[in-house]
Amino acid sequence: MRVSKMNEDRLVEVRRKKYLNELLDFYLYGDCLDEDMAEEYFDSIKENIISEMYSKNSYSRKCVLTEMTVEGFANTLRRSVFNKRVANSEAAMLRAVQNARKCAEQAKYQRDTKKRIVKNGSTHLELDVGNFCTKAQFRQSFANQKFELQDDVSATAPTTMLNEYLKAFDDDGWLISTTDKDGYKDIQAGKVKP
Repeated sequence: MRVSKMNEDRLVEVRRKKYLNELLDFYLYGDCLDEDMAEEYFDSIKENIISEMYSKNSYSRKCVLTEMTVEGFANTLRRSVFNKRVANSEAAMLRAVQNARKCAEQAKYQRDTKKRIVKNGSTHLELDVGNFCTKAQFRQSFANQKFELQDDVSATAPTTMLNEYLKAFDDDGWLISTTDKDGYKDIQAGKVKP
């Protein structure tokens, strides 16, 4: 136990030095980049440092959008995307949603005893728990959500984040899994529990 704790502490220290070195390099050579690229690079360094600072919660920060209900998605945006640490940059907000989308795309479909895929909340959009919906219905219901945004965040940011996240779903509301590609082929072939 003691050795693994020491190794973990050493790994954290190595990572911190890496990010400090990246910040130093950015300070020394940042002028060589065009303004947009410099801003994006600096945002990525910041995000890595924040992830490291909150490493105990890094899995939950990256995989926060596994709940596919409208309310769950909106609450996750409020809590994890439009917060003070992330909302200082539209690029950082978009990256947070892209990370969550990639995490959701890792889900595998649940099957019944006859090998048919079963709808559930981790692989299908829902208006609320158990009330499955299409992508259009999800989008329409999401339009009713209210957000308190910081002054520098555009009013269209929630819709932009929604559109980015919904890239992971087909029009019928099914998650397009990147790890269970055969399962998605079965969905397209209609091998789904009614």
